[in-house]
Amino acid sequence: MPRPKTPAALIPFSPGMKKNPKRKLGRINEPIPQGEVGEPQADLPDDVADCFREIVAECAPGVLKRSDRAAVRSAARLMAKENTGTATAAEVGQLKQYFQQFGMTPAGRANVQVKQEENGNEFAAV
Repeated sequence: MPRPKTPAALIPFSPGMKKNPKRKLGRINEPIPQGEVGEPQADLPDDVADCFREIVAECAPGVLKRSDRAAVRSAARLMAKENTGTATAAEVGQLKQYFQQFGMTPAGRANVQVKQEENGNEFAAV
């Protein structure tokens, strides 16, 4: 499987861009998400809202943005079903895919990149 693309927000920090600046030309108009995820919608059931907050809290800082709210809401619904034991095997598989995309698994973290100031790792800044 090919390596996932570097998020557009991190392109300026990529060492490969210094070596070959033409690499970023194809990604110059890629949208950069803004804003924080925020609180869950008021109309969500309490168990789903709790799962929403848990996903946001457990995800690495800087990964989820306002445009990811729908995906987090869907993952929270699946997580609530999984917590009650009513999720089907297909739903558990979909939940695992969300966790992978959000960088919430060991393999998923290898594919997620965040700016070091958002990561909180004082030793990573070189």
